[in-house]
Amino acid sequence: MPNRKFSDEVEKLRKSQRDKEDARRAKEEHPTGFTPGLHLQGGEGTLTTRATERVESESAWGAHLEYFGFDPNEFEVDGNVIEYRCWEGPSDGGKQLYHYYKVKVRLKDFSPTTFDFEWIKKFINKKTSFPKKLKENDKDFILALSDWQVGKQDGDGVEGIVRRVDEMIGQVKTLVSNNKKIGHKYSRLVICGMGDIVEGCDGHYSMQTATVEINQRDQITVATGLIVKVIKELAPLFPFTTVAVVGGNHGENRKNGKAFTDFGDNFDNLAFDQASRILGENKELSKRLSFNIADKELTMTLDCHGKILGLAHGHQFRVGGTNHPAKAGNWLSKQALAKTAIGGCDILLSAHFHHLSIEHQRNTTLIQAPALDGGSLWIENSHALTSEPGVLTFTIDKDGIDNIKVLRGTIQP
Repeated sequence: MPNRKFSDEVEKLRKSQRDKEDARRAKEEHPTGFTPGLHLQGGEGTLTTRATERVESESAWGAHLEYFGFDPNEFEVDGNVIEYRCWEGPSDGGKQLYHYYKVKVRLKDFSPTTFDFEWIKKFINKKTSFPKKLKENDKDFILALSDWQVGKQDGDGVEGIVRRVDEMIGQVKTLVSNNKKIGHKYSRLVICGMGDIVEGCDGHYSMQTATVEINQRDQITVATGLIVKVIKELAPLFPFTTVAVVGGNHGENRKNGKAFTDFGDNFDNLAFDQASRILGENKELSKRLSFNIADKELTMTLDCHGKILGLAHGHQFRVGGTNHPAKAGNWLSKQALAKTAIGGCDILLSAHFHHLSIEHQRNTTLIQAPALDGGSLWIENSHALTSEPGVLTFTIDKDGIDNIKVLRGTIQP
């Protein structure tokens, strides 16, 4: 039979061990968010104590700093406790309250960064000097001729487009002259024929044949004359001029609403072809002038100081979203996958949608040029949308595009 007295002694010993273990565990464990230690960021932070007796004086914080290996003389302790927890746990022979504190501390030699507001005020009020001449890289001046739609009667018709082209020539002359005065250096003029230079007579909308002002032959004649005027007036301002041309949908030969010949058989391209032949007779000008007119392609690329400029009218951007950047980006990504020339362009310039849009996607800038025509009664009545006529200009140098400006045109009532 077991010795009862011995069993009682064993049980007392076991209880004593359990109580000591509970007390030890209570001191080591801590409430959520109260991990003991000194947490510093920069020269400021928070001291979180271990389970302790109630702190009655600020001098007690030093012992906690020492416990974590820090010299109390190097710190200032904010005596205002920012957080406190208390719970009851076992202790030798009974129960005990365990206290946990969080207080703010900072290094005594720490000075937080402060703004010199007086210096900022003086800097803002200081007049910034403007150099008389800028140090500029050589650059190409880009002129986008887009969506003239010669022959269209909407707005102020053919007379209106003729007048706006003349206005644009004067605006370019002023812009280039003023920029040269402040140090801009131009290596060449790049005239981009972006398509829809002519309106066409049939196949684009149901009332087209009945509403155009002039027939196809006259449209081409007027467009050719305007192109010749633009080049003759502006080319002398630059060391060299490149004319790059892609056709638009309004220049297509159409039957029953569909193009029925080939991409090269385009009246936009024809107008520039004729301008090339006319200006080729000017031997002095032709020495500093080149034409690059698309034949069987709808796109073209040019190297502008190491940046590749891609041209596309934009009517081929059929899917991929409800706006130009989405459609253009989707189309260009497919060109990149197919490793076409334009798929690797740094800048994609397009037209077709008649309003200005600029967006940077990944490593490519997508630019949509505005139209110079007099508007569209169909779009205005069906979608309640209008577009202000204008011509887009910008520059390209080794760093990319810059000096973006729209030369605004006027519509006569």
